[in-house]
Amino acid sequence: AKTGPLPLHPMSLSDILDASFRLLRANFRTISMIVAVLVLPLQLVAALASRSILNGNSVVPLFSGTTSGFQTQTNGSQTVASSISSIASLLILPFAAGAISRVVAGSYLGIDVSAREALKAAGRRWWALLVAWLFVHVMEGVGLIFVVLPGLLVMALCVSVAPAIVMERLGPLEGIRRSWRLDRRRMWGIVGIAILTGLIFSITASVVAVPLELIAFAIGLHWGWILLFVAGVLSSLISLPLNAIVATLVYFDGRIRNEGFDLQTLSHRLNS
Repeated sequence: AKTGPLPLHPMSLSDILDASFRLLRANFRTISMIVAVLVLPLQLVAALASRSILNGNSVVPLFSGTTSGFQTQTNGSQTVASSISSIASLLILPFAAGAISRVVAGSYLGIDVSAREALKAAGRRWWALLVAWLFVHVMEGVGLIFVVLPGLLVMALCVSVAPAIVMERLGPLEGIRRSWRLDRRRMWGIVGIAILTGLIFSITASVVAVPLELIAFAIGLHWGWILLFVAGVLSSLISLPLNAIVATLVYFDGRIRNEGFDLQTLSHRLNS
């Protein structure tokens, strides 16, 4: 009800974009709690580690030519902290995507799912989400090394992996196979959806984050790291949920096209 009527028919790009923003607005509080639990600590560590860049000095002297005595030594411990934060962020991403997918799936079907329930659901499948994420990115990497097109096709076929694993409680390889079965008949359409929505969401997040990052570097990261932290959190609140929402909608779209999920859902509603 909070989202209004959502598509229970094969979805076009405009359907997916419209539903994505409506689902984000309707579940923003719950999604924000998930991002706060999983992403906020990592963004904080990364922002703190960035204080070593240019020794916390402003970048303005670099452009004005007044760099006399300008120190750029990097603190080794902060570099290590930044690397650890980056690795941890990569490991957290599939888990966060799975939790957000659970919230979105419930909202799409008219069920309220709390942040705690979503995190528990993703937690029960954390190993499958992580292994599947690693498999998919290795396959994408191999495809992109040889020719770009195979990498894009692997990406399209694996869009529905995280929602399938969490919603159907599948293992990693089962989740990948399930995604391939749902997505293979409309690979090219999904490639277009993934590229266009990814660009739109990245630009939207950049519009919010980049001005704060520029100000942070202008005043120096000794204190500007706080603005970097805010920029990272705001960017995560936009790009991560919207990409997870698109993946979930593509998953349901595949079930509608291949399994008559729309008729099953309408029949269940009429009989309940």
